Amino acid sequence: MEMSYAGALVMPKSYALMTEEEMQYLEGGKNISYNLAYATTAGAMGKAISYKISNKWWKISSYDLAAEIFFHAYAYYYGSALLGICSMLGYSASSIRNSNFWSSLKDGIGVKNGLDTKKEFGVPRYVIFRAVYSYARGVM
Repeated sequence: MEMSYAGALVMPKSYALMTEEEMQYLEGGKNISYNLAYATTAGAMGKAISYKISNKWWKISSYDLAAEIFFHAYAYYYGSALLGICSMLGYSASSIRNSNFWSSLKDGIGVKNGLDTKKEFGVPRYVIFRAVYSYARGVM
């Protein structure tokens, strides 16, 4: 029997829609509570290494996990300073302030065993995390 995908998608009667937050549980995502120490490059790296070991994560490097933890924590505690850093790196502060990422800060640091490939203004988040973390390591 040949399947045609040109028509409307018909879902089974028992399907259930899931939010992105619910998918985190299926994909192994976790929320890390904020800690001011994570807003430092050393604190973020320490948390990343211990978190990778305790959760047996291997699909994300310690550097990339630290970059994500740092970016979230720095945005949470020092939002206006982060917007300044992003502007210096060529990212629009107003775009970041209006992004899905910025509105998600209230939920803690959402991480998963892999890169955050969601896009903010056309750029994968992990690219932004890396750029800011790299800049902060050179400055701080």
